[in-house]
Amino acid sequence: MTGYEPSALLVRRLRLALWMSLPALAFFGLADLWRAAKLNLPTLLVRLAAAAILISVLLALRRRRLRSYALGLALAAGIALVADTAAVGVLTQDTTTPHLMSMFLTVATATLLPWGERWQLALVAASELGILANAWVLTGNVAPALERTGIAAIVAFVGSVFMAYELERNRRTIAERDTARDRAEAALRQSELRYRMVALATHDAIWDWDIVTNTLLWGDAVHSLFGYLPNQVGSTVDWWENHLHPDDRERVTAGVITTLGGRDTTWSAEYRFRRNDGSYADVVDRAQLIRDEHGRAVRAIGAMTDITDRKQAETERQTAEAALRDSEQRLQLAVDASGTGLWDCDLHTGTTQYSAAWRRLFGYGDDELPDTPETWAGVVHPDDLARIANDTQSYVSGAASSYESEFRIRHRDGSYRWVLSRARVFRDASGLPYRMLGSQIDITERKRSEGEVQQAKEAAETANHAKSQFLANMSHEIRTPLNGIIGMTELALQTELTPEQREYLRMVAASGDALMTVINDVLDFSKIEAGKLALDPVDFDLRDAIGDTMQAVAVRAHLKGLELAYEVHPDVPAAIVADPNRLRQILTNLIGNAIKFSEHGEVVVSVSPETSRVDEVRLHFRVRDSGIGIAADKQPAIFRAFEQADGSTTRKYGGTGLGLTIARRLVELMGGSLWVESAIGCGSTFHFTLRARVCPRLLRPPAPIEFLTGLSVLVVDDNATNRRILNELLTHWQMRPTTVDSGEAALGCMMHAATGGAPFPLVLVDAHMPEMDGFELAERIKRTPALAGATIMMLSSADLLGEAARCRELGVAAFLTKPLRQSELLEAMLLALRSFTPDASTASDVPRPADASARALRILLAEDNAVNQRLGVRLLEKRGHTVIVANNGREALAIFTRGVFDLVLMDIQMPVMDGFEATAAIRALELDRGTYTPIIALTANAMKGDQERCLTAGMDGYVSKPIQPAHLYDMIERIVPSPHRLHNPSVAMGQPGCIDVRW
Repeated sequence: MTGYEPSALLVRRLRLALWMSLPALAFFGLADLWRAAKLNLPTLLVRLAAAAILISVLLALRRRRLRSYALGLALAAGIALVADTAAVGVLTQDTTTPHLMSMFLTVATATLLPWGERWQLALVAASELGILANAWVLTGNVAPALERTGIAAIVAFVGSVFMAYELERNRRTIAERDTARDRAEAALRQSELRYRMVALATHDAIWDWDIVTNTLLWGDAVHSLFGYLPNQVGSTVDWWENHLHPDDRERVTAGVITTLGGRDTTWSAEYRFRRNDGSYADVVDRAQLIRDEHGRAVRAIGAMTDITDRKQAETERQTAEAALRDSEQRLQLAVDASGTGLWDCDLHTGTTQYSAAWRRLFGYGDDELPDTPETWAGVVHPDDLARIANDTQSYVSGAASSYESEFRIRHRDGSYRWVLSRARVFRDASGLPYRMLGSQIDITERKRSEGEVQQAKEAAETANHAKSQFLANMSHEIRTPLNGIIGMTELALQTELTPEQREYLRMVAASGDALMTVINDVLDFSKIEAGKLALDPVDFDLRDAIGDTMQAVAVRAHLKGLELAYEVHPDVPAAIVADPNRLRQILTNLIGNAIKFSEHGEVVVSVSPETSRVDEVRLHFRVRDSGIGIAADKQPAIFRAFEQADGSTTRKYGGTGLGLTIARRLVELMGGSLWVESAIGCGSTFHFTLRARVCPRLLRPPAPIEFLTGLSVLVVDDNATNRRILNELLTHWQMRPTTVDSGEAALGCMMHAATGGAPFPLVLVDAHMPEMDGFELAERIKRTPALAGATIMMLSSADLLGEAARCRELGVAAFLTKPLRQSELLEAMLLALRSFTPDASTASDVPRPADASARALRILLAEDNAVNQRLGVRLLEKRGHTVIVANNGREALAIFTRGVFDLVLMDIQMPVMDGFEATAAIRALELDRGTYTPIIALTANAMKGDQERCLTAGMDGYVSKPIQPAHLYDMIERIVPSPHRLHNPSVAMGQPGCIDVRW
């Protein structure tokens, strides 16, 4: 019977049977006392023992852990009652009472207890044995007892049958009830299993709170969600409450209390729950409440979900939405503040919606403009509609990548406002446009300002053109008479004059040159300030350009007794692409200043590459002098216009103070910079750099320098700089130079070499040296048989009258004027060593007459100034040409029509018909005749683009006034070089030329 867990009904029935047995024992005890009329102590003790057993069984049934022994305890109680009855019967000699007790127990057990038949029979058998034992003890005869026992058995059987039926019905009822209970328990277990699986799948913390006992059970997820170990999780609701955030505790507990006291069966709340690490998790807690029959909450089962990530995302979303709203507000404020109007156009319907700011921009109310296509057409200026439509169509179709348009919209007051409209088109999934959203801002003031700026620009251009025209006129008006002064002075110097007259005329010529320099500086500076000065890069030989510039100023240096030299580093390209005229202008200015401010010593120009690439070079120029120097605090001032180091400089040396300013601007135009290094009494060195492209072709065939390779040459010069430069140059040509500083040293060196069997085949001698000059040295060499075979070349710093003739008398192979051009020196050495002819050794700077100069030409001179007419006629007649003069363009055209000319010299500015009009008429006339006559322009203008205008007008060359005879002759030689080119348009037109002079 152990291990059986009886139901609550069985326990209640056992308790009822036992409680009914106790009154029965008391009744029988009183009956025994009544019958015996006196207290029988043994009987009383037996009754008390039976009652004690019954009471013990009742107490045992109250303990849950002893309820599994309920049936055994009930059997023990029954046996105790049977033994009590039998014992009392023996003591009282009563056989009736045991029989009654046996019947009572049989019926009672059959009715009350769910025992099987064997247990019932066992209890009945125990009762009958007690009766038989009672009868035998009392009477010694068991027959009557058997009779009574049979009757009792029959009664018990009948009662047992009836009671068995009832018992079976009770069993069925109990079984059905147990089956329903089992089903309910299985469903509950299944539900709990599903609930646990859902909790595991959702990672929720499941909890079960027994409200009656205040016991709180947690699922396993509470450990993973909040980081608690199993032994850290409490089993009461107080533990949960203590882990609520302090700010949430009062609200949440109040909600729990309210829910428990009400009728709701659900509860939920959001709060913060403390993790094991001290941080708080945002959770949502939901629960289902179980209430008893009186509506009191006895149990709650719930799940706690961690929503920290969701809350954080929600917070971020709210923050983003707030930022978006703030951004939209700021944008709206910015749009309103900027006066920007927005519009939204439906491309399918043509309707357009306008923002409130747009309506305010043009003075319209919210209900004044309907969202119809006609509204747009009505507010846009009629002249702008077609252009807007074209711009829109171009953008919508994809032909234009963006939309931006400026047009006019009518204000409510009737005026038109200029707007700048920008828009973006929106396309559907198939790429078709369906919407266009844009903005418009009022640019009326900007348009008005642009109009004013345009007017100011046109006015400035007009003023600038007037200024340029004024410069041109001034240049013409100044240069024209100056041309007569300089030209006529040069012609007068070529006539027979007394010494006094020659001196006066030279002073006039010098004054004219000085005046021309001032005019050139002023005009150049004006052009620079007006932004009219432009570079004209061409291919040219850098060494020749520097040599030409040095020779142009050599006379001034030689008159002051200054040595003038230049050196170009071998790594400098032979030819570059730059503006040679502006480079000469820079060098002329710097070298001229060096000569001006130096009373003795030397002026040296050097050029070296600063950086070099295959196609570009950066050159570094240095102009060093031994002059008075410039104080450090005065150096910045010399580069400012109209300023010099101090006032006494202008009084003593003259000048406008513009030269260095112009030079610096020109250097900057050529991509370089200009600066100075100087100290008082120590001379000055001016530096400038420029960028130039390397000319990819050779401008002249290379000289055969292999003829000079290994050739010994003696250099005799008292100037150390000249000796160093010549030594480096000759070494570069692979010659073997030896340098000495005097005539005596040269003779000794030559004798030593001749004695050694290796005489010098070539000697370069400076003409002007102390003690023994170059001519005396040459004479002594020629008189010495051992030395007479040497070829002598004389180098002179000043081409004095008679020096060339004296060189021919001494048998000198060549007479060259310093500073030497490298190409000139090389050609002279090759000529002297390979084909020496004494008559050919003339001054190298005197050009041989060209074929055109030797041939008489018929020339038409169109010039309105009488002085210039006479000067031109005289210069041309000196070359044997025949000159016909015209006073203006119309007269020149008439003369040209009646005659035939080899050349036309055309002044540009003339009355009646200017040079451009006359040239155009001549070219048109020649088209009918099929002839072509070269035309050279003569102009005193300072306008930028004059050269291009002349060539475009059909002229072949350009000579600037004041006319320099050599330049004029050179131009004629280039334009009309040989008879076969006369009247040959294809040749003449392909050879345009010009002589650019500083202006």
